[in-house]
Amino acid sequence: WVDTEDLAEVASPNVGQALQGRVAGVQVTPSSGEPGQDAVIRIRGVGTLGDASPLYVVDGMLLDDISFLSPNDIASMDVLKDASATAIYGSRGANGVIIVTTRQGDLDAPARFTVSAYTGVQEVQNRIDLVNAQEYAMLANELAANQDLPEPYFPDPSAVGAGTDWQDEVFRTAPIQNYQVSATGGAEQISYYFSGNFIRQQGAIPKSNYDRFTLRLNGDYNLKDNFRLGNNINFTFTDDKRAPGVLRALYYADPTIEPREAEGEFSNASVRSSAGNPAAAVFYTNNGGEANRLVGNLFGELDFLTDFTLRSTFGVDYERDDFRSFLPEYIVSPTQQNVDSDLTVESRTNRSWLWENTVDYNWIRDRHRGSAGAGVSAG
Repeated sequence: WVDTEDLAEVASPNVGQALQGRVAGVQVTPSSGEPGQDAVIRIRGVGTLGDASPLYVVDGMLLDDISFLSPNDIASMDVLKDASATAIYGSRGANGVIIVTTRQGDLDAPARFTVSAYTGVQEVQNRIDLVNAQEYAMLANELAANQDLPEPYFPDPSAVGAGTDWQDEVFRTAPIQNYQVSATGGAEQISYYFSGNFIRQQGAIPKSNYDRFTLRLNGDYNLKDNFRLGNNINFTFTDDKRAPGVLRALYYADPTIEPREAEGEFSNASVRSSAGNPAAAVFYTNNGGEANRLVGNLFGELDFLTDFTLRSTFGVDYERDDFRSFLPEYIVSPTQQNVDSDLTVESRTNRSWLWENTVDYNWIRDRHRGSAGAGVSAG
């Protein structure tokens, strides 16, 4: 069991990262340093050479990830670790199961509105301690001497000064914002929970940004004393900008080179180094994608023959991803250039559905009770 109040207090764009350090036996590690990226979750270690991710059950829907969820919408979360607890889910539950129930309204409860917001900044906490330009020049001269070159690379290393710290040129202080508005309540026959969430997270490297907008509507409708309908619907839109992979170049680039020439053009940073100009790589790269995802279900319950309840649930998970990458024509150096402009456009659609039908028998007489259940599912 996870304390959901603690999840909501963590400044995290998704539930996976907020779960870190909350449950014994559950390992949570970031999948990457990109903004908005979900975490890698392992329950009781890695049990397979394939995909070792757990199964997620959100309001009865079987899912492979919960990156679309807002932590503020979660009412309860349970982590099933042992085989007996996960047996009902078959082989899909072999790596553990995380059961999530989202918030619901209360019958005959007055309307209640909640607004939550936070903002902050993120930055690279532990930077790599690199040599400055003068130290780099001294090491380059030692290399020239070891290779029996006629002249050193730098006649006077002290003249180059501190030079360029490429980490300062690329890394930035990145803001993060999260806003949520929710309404919950109910009447005699209807209860509801509605929420809207917006999160914006910028990355430590320019051109890496993540925006996510989430809408949720949960409702229960008592049409008759023995017949109920309900829904749990979540829609998510994300706009994701991705920076190029420049960390290697960041640490290999020549610190004696300025990022730009006096005329404003990017400098050739690969004269004595195997890396190009990291600032130029960030400037010319344009990667981004948009995604729409709808996860939800509709259910109906019918009480009959006093002690029997028939429940039918139909759920869908629909996702559409569009990715676009553009790299213009440019020349920084013979080893860092793009002769022709490149444009890549990709689209991907995932669909899944689940239909479950169950019959429960609950017999209660005085201090005695009995229960039984049967069901069938398709998907």
